[in-house]
Amino acid sequence: MTDLPHLTAPDRPDLHEMFAEHWPAQFPLIDFGRGIACAKCTRDAKATINDHMVLWPCPVVEKAIANGP
Repeated sequence: MTDLPHLTAPDRPDLHEMFAEHWPAQFPLIDFGRGIACAKCTRDAKATINDHMVLWPCPVVEKAIANGP
C-alpha cells in the first residue's frame, strides 16, 4: 500500500467544505501506476472500470485551489 499523495494547497477556510466532499482514495487497479482517485467524483461517475475513474486531484479540486479565495 502506498501513501496518499500530498496535495499542496493553502490552509484556506473556503476549501474546507470542498475537501469534506472530495477526498483521495486508493484504487490499486487504475492503469499506469496511478492508483489514487477522487472518491466522490469516481462514485458520482458510477465508475466500474479504470477508464471511468477520476484521478486525484480531480478537476473540482484543481479549480478550487487555482481560483483562490
